[in-house]
Amino acid sequence: EGGYTPFEYAITQYVTPGKTHRLTLWVEDRAIYNHDEYPALVGKQGLEAPCGYTHTSGIWQDVILEGRTKTYLDFAHANPDIANSSVQFDIGVISDTAKDLTVKFGFVGKKWDEEQGVDILNGSSFSGEQAVKVDAGVTKISLDPTAIADQKLWDFDDANLYYGTFELYDGETLLDSVGTYFGQREVTADFYHEGNEYKYLMINGEI
Repeated sequence: EGGYTPFEYAITQYVTPGKTHRLTLWVEDRAIYNHDEYPALVGKQGLEAPCGYTHTSGIWQDVILEGRTKTYLDFAHANPDIANSSVQFDIGVISDTAKDLTVKFGFVGKKWDEEQGVDILNGSSFSGEQAVKVDAGVTKISLDPTAIADQKLWDFDDANLYYGTFELYDGETLLDSVGTYFGQREVTADFYHEGNEYKYLMINGEI
């Protein structure tokens, strides 16, 4: 249910330490042609749509089995500021109790090399850490902006990305670690030239 909405299940109660288990994920799509009794996203794909798109379904993203402590990172979102060569992160922490923690992160810039078939370092990197307070339950935290030395922007012809890891510490104890990536870019809507009545999507101030 939910179309493209991610979902998760806690399976701790179904497993026993030291024993071997088999985990099976089963996905069923009942929204087939000419059957509208099952509510689901269809759009251009279904119910005899005239455009002729191929009907597709199934698992669209990675399936992950993750072990968690009672305090862990729920999400991390990057907010690039290309004008100031910096990035600001919003993170979410889920905890069973209120506590003082430390968030550490480090990122390196990479760019895909088509000839070699690998990501190569582009010479830009940054890191940081910050003390945070979390409450019991879900806490959203806006970290302070971090400067990026020699920032490498993402655009269509030069697709630089920053790959890195967030780590959550309680004193010296590592509670959780999450890997992620982002593109240092700005997406805006603006007029292409003076007198134009339509706004265009701009990447880093350019079309």
